[in-house]
Amino acid sequence: MVKINSAMTALVVALGWMMVCVQAASKSYIVHVGYEDLTTGLSNTLMIPNALKIHPGDTVIFKQGTHEVHTVTFYPNLPTVPDLLLNGVIANPLVLQRTDFTAYGGSYNGSYYANSGIMALGSPDFKKNWKVTFSTVGSFHYACAIHGVIQNGTISVVPQGTTIPSPADIAKKVMQKKANLQKKGVALAAHILKSVRPTVKHDDGTRTHYVLTGWDQGTTTFLAYFPHSISVHPGDTITWYGSVFHTITFLNGNKPPSLLILDTSTVPPRVVFNSQIAIPTGDTVLKPKKGVTTNSGLLVDPSLEYSLVVGDKLGTFGFDCLIHFTSKMHGKVNIVEKPKKPTHG
Repeated sequence: MVKINSAMTALVVALGWMMVCVQAASKSYIVHVGYEDLTTGLSNTLMIPNALKIHPGDTVIFKQGTHEVHTVTFYPNLPTVPDLLLNGVIANPLVLQRTDFTAYGGSYNGSYYANSGIMALGSPDFKKNWKVTFSTVGSFHYACAIHGVIQNGTISVVPQGTTIPSPADIAKKVMQKKANLQKKGVALAAHILKSVRPTVKHDDGTRTHYVLTGWDQGTTTFLAYFPHSISVHPGDTITWYGSVFHTITFLNGNKPPSLLILDTSTVPPRVVFNSQIAIPTGDTVLKPKKGVTTNSGLLVDPSLEYSLVVGDKLGTFGFDCLIHFTSKMHGKVNIVEKPKKPTHG
């Protein structure tokens, strides 16, 4: 009996040691959800890296990389990643809800829908990270429910013993990728600024100034106004163009409205897109008054333009995109007096 007990004890110790070794071998990897450079307004809808190999038991930390909102959504039983809004107004519960893995044994095996919920920097309403431990060998595809399948990635879980890059190796590649994106972004921003429509001079001495509202191509987006700052005279016209899901809003001291609001008039309550953002307010003359908001409303088509005639109130006045307020999508108008014509006598 003593020998049997000793053997069983040795076996338990050995199994325990094996479990400790397996746990010690488990690693954590970081995937950056989006990349931004606030100095230029660059916002890349990328998963960095968008292809990652790990072992069973490893954890992936999806780390929010931008003030722009994103999700990490695994959707194996759906034809595509779900939309953020239902009927263009109601927020989709599938997109808002964060998956609790405790109900699935603490890890993900790829057999069910799993979602991070909305993530964003700079907002207390949204999460910044999402941890997922993978338990099953296979390839697991995911995308962002905000930006669709254009922002996608794959986690490939390969058998133990397969040689894969370490978390440190991945981190170095991510740093190099970000450095390259930042360098290209600076050059591209300068190019975009040069492409803005030139100011038009009119016979009556007034001018029309143009501001490009954002820029988008593939996974590269600029949440910025080009130019960021313009100087104009009373009587001039400012025309914002090229907008894709942006606003031009002079808050004039007011707080920006929330993007999504809780509607408690229904059972169960629902989250809806804030109509204050979508509906135009103010008139066609730029005459800033403290506490009075002038808003273009939500512009979703680049063919749409928004114009304001400059009033006679001098000063510097800021405007913002309410969709991308936390992404620092700000601009300013400097209204200055027209230079006096020299008199001859």
